Amino acid sequence: MVKMKNIFLGLLCSVWLLATFSSCTKYEETLIPGNVPPPDTTVSEVIMQTYVNKAYISVLGRKPTANEFLEGFNLLKQGNLNRVSRWAFLESVMDKPEYFPRLYQLARQEYLNDLDTNEIGTTKMLFQYYLNQPEYTAYVPQLQNEIARLDSLQDISSLLNANQPFAIAKLHKRCADNYFYDQLNMGTFNFVTSCFEHFLFRAPSDLELYNGSQMVDGFSSTLFFQEGGTKNEFLAIFFLQGDAYFQGQVEDLFKRFLFRNPSSEEMVQLSMQYRNSGDYKALQKEILSKDEYVGLK
Repeated sequence: MVKMKNIFLGLLCSVWLLATFSSCTKYEETLIPGNVPPPDTTVSEVIMQTYVNKAYISVLGRKPTANEFLEGFNLLKQGNLNRVSRWAFLESVMDKPEYFPRLYQLARQEYLNDLDTNEIGTTKMLFQYYLNQPEYTAYVPQLQNEIARLDSLQDISSLLNANQPFAIAKLHKRCADNYFYDQLNMGTFNFVTSCFEHFLFRAPSDLELYNGSQMVDGFSSTLFFQEGGTKNEFLAIFFLQGDAYFQGQVEDLFKRFLFRNPSSEEMVQLSMQYRNSGDYKALQKEILSKDEYVGLK
């Protein structure tokens, strides 16, 4: 009886072992070369959509229309948001007819106390009236100079639409070279200080203030290693000949779009690039196409 029981238990163990090992099927993992799973584009599309809206608001001060949004999104998606597609998209935004008027509007707000363009024409007519009055005969040269400067201010749209190199530098120069800017920053010291603060985002050193003021007042002096002896020469040196203005514009755009100062490397690279080319759009594109602005890091 005991022998039969042992035989029965042995059979049960054999069956259990067979069932256990037969159920443990061995699978081998096969790797297929180049079989890369498709990326998840959900986040990328959200980033692209946000980027389109953000760029329009930064550059034009408004959201894109439905068609503009779709065109911009498709352009970025086709290029997988690479640098080429970003630059092409930004170019399409900056090609809009309101791009340059927007820059002029911002300049009037920042430097001329939100000057209405109609006021330029009204003031010019007043100076022209004075030219024909006998009691103002002694002031004819000054009045003619003021009218010429207002003409330049009125003609800014033509300057910008021509899209010439250094057009924005010339825009800023004209915004600082007119009757209204002089009235807002009356006196030579105030004028020189305001130029530094508005366009270089710093106060002048004591030497810069003294030399700049001497030049504006008609005395020979040196600013940014350049010699001059008139207000016109001061403005030309300040906006077009020295490096400081171009560095100031790099700093301005970094603070406006990235909310930080540029690194030393970024400052050297971009200010030199802008100084050599005079291409303000290219400077904007460099900053607006950064991963940091796009939202990739």
